[in-house]
Amino acid sequence: MCFWNRKLVKICCGWLADITSLKYCDKSCSDSRLDESLSALKHENVSFCFEVLDGKKVQIPKEDYRELMELTLIFLGETPPRGFRFRVQGTFLHARWMSKVLYVLKLFLFQGQFHLSKDESSACLEFSLFVTLIYVKAWISCPSSCDAPVNDLCLVKQLTDYKATSQVVAEAMDHHLWYLGQELIPLAMFSNSVSYETESRMASFLITTGQGEVDVERSVKYTGKDDLSDKTLDYFMGPASHFFFRALHIDTSFFSVDAEQWPEQKSYHDAKEIVQSLKVVNDSAKHCIALAADFNSSLTKREEEKQYLFHIIEQHRKQFPDTKKSTLSVDLKHKIDGFLKR
Repeated sequence: MCFWNRKLVKICCGWLADITSLKYCDKSCSDSRLDESLSALKHENVSFCFEVLDGKKVQIPKEDYRELMELTLIFLGETPPRGFRFRVQGTFLHARWMSKVLYVLKLFLFQGQFHLSKDESSACLEFSLFVTLIYVKAWISCPSSCDAPVNDLCLVKQLTDYKATSQVVAEAMDHHLWYLGQELIPLAMFSNSVSYETESRMASFLITTGQGEVDVERSVKYTGKDDLSDKTLDYFMGPASHFFFRALHIDTSFFSVDAEQWPEQKSYHDAKEIVQSLKVVNDSAKHCIALAADFNSSLTKREEEKQYLFHIIEQHRKQFPDTKKSTLSVDLKHKIDGFLKR
């Protein structure tokens, strides 16, 4: 799946620089797996995209999110609510996964007008399948703090189903278990997507177990031997789960009543407000990257020069990690000369 290289970046940026001059000729994916082993994932994600675009689910925070879902529908053979629209592609940034996703989907949809090798075409297909069937729903749903563990477990189940078709993504499993760790799994107790039975089991565990030490093993590791896809959220509770409530100073008096009655408890409402205010995605970093991209575009329009500028800034920060006098007093000429000789 990892087929992205500097040569392809250069070619792709040139191809898609003026997408309005290209002609779309119904090049949706015709892979037979979409009608067989991946059929359930296809229908699930098509329904999700339509619901979001129609305003029935989460709010769309940015226009590139909308573009991603519209490209997903087109790739899967559907017509988006606004019809077939293709935006001019923005700057390609190695630090932004979204830019890669949009480039690859457009590259697949318009590949009939360009020349791709057999390996590049195959890799583009596998990448696009993973994006549209797995990545889109997880990406759009991830900002909700209460649903973070639910979304992670849902993603694990989807990856498990997808793994049977594409072994390439099996190694990705271990990178998406963050909110299933002992300390963060209690977030799910405030989700509307979790059953009362599961919430009751989670509360019972906290009531019947003592508060664990914070230095115990809290993360979830995927070894390939354990099937996490059939687990429920209470399975991931552990001694360190108590730390979640201590760190946020949450009143747990609502544990004393049945989960069905939690919405009637003031302590539960106060706790849910705290949980909903938590940031579970790194939007600040993304906005900083977007700001840097806008500034970079004001300096030059050439893609190679933009990437070189980012490289220069990265090297400068490594050489001068802080603004201390002891750091800045080093012979600057020596450092600059050493860098230019590389």
